[in-house]
Amino acid sequence: MNNFWNNRNRQSGPLFNKKSSAPPLSASGTVPAAKQNLSGTSSNSTSSSLAASKSGTTSVSSKTRFDHDIACGVFVGAFDVPGWIASLEVVEITDPTSGRIERIDNWLRPNDMLAILTKEYGKARQKASVVVVDMNTAPHLRAQQAKEREEWMRRQSEMRDQVVCLLQSRHVYVRAKELGIKELIPAP
Repeated sequence: MNNFWNNRNRQSGPLFNKKSSAPPLSASGTVPAAKQNLSGTSSNSTSSSLAASKSGTTSVSSKTRFDHDIACGVFVGAFDVPGWIASLEVVEITDPTSGRIERIDNWLRPNDMLAILTKEYGKARQKASVVVVDMNTAPHLRAQQAKEREEWMRRQSEMRDQVVCLLQSRHVYVRAKELGIKELIPAP
């Protein structure tokens, strides 16, 4: 299904080895009816994998395939997926059972509005962290530095809010809830 910007929201294949007990996800992020999971048993819903995650037997990162939209949410701080670390250049996903790290380079899609907003958020965050208000400079320079830092922080907050709204409109919060992913910034 195409979204508003005519991009597809697809999962991008198996993340770790084929011994994973996670059922394959459809483009909407749900388990198709009557699909078989990789261990050979049939699954008609995500309830079995969610029950396992709630009981503590399976961690969220071991059953969650790489999802571009969820990775954008992790990068801006909307979601907390254990073992996932996202930067502008790479997403690193650590398998908790084997300790193996999967690296996904150039993970931001080139013509996707969510990726564009996520990049803008990352750039604003970098700029805000670089601008330092030096107390040893003249007062007018200090005021200028403080104003510049405040502007970058405002821009960062604005971009994060736009990313969260777009995640909500793409139903990523619903997919995250189905997968048992912790929500750090509530949906608007």
